Amino acid sequence: MSVRVLAPDYQRIVFLLDDAAREGTGPMDCRRIAQRRGWETSAAGVTGVRAKARGMAERGRPAKERGGRFSAAFRPGGES
Repeated sequence: MSVRVLAPDYQRIVFLLDDAAREGTGPMDCRRIAQRRGWETSAAGVTGVRAKARGMAERGRPAKERGGRFSAAFRPGGES
């Protein structure tokens, strides 16, 4: 899946996780993703990030890791 076909918020999540991987600070939980993007960190805001990340993970990127964290790794078929 090309990142360019994603809606802007989805692209921002992927780019953030890519940056975290390069910096050695990933994988990240959804609250931390929201914080780093400057998005709402209330329960509702984090739930929105989680829904976006899970939806993308089902398509293979980002990868869903243990403990509800996400990383930039690509996993064909969205394995978790």
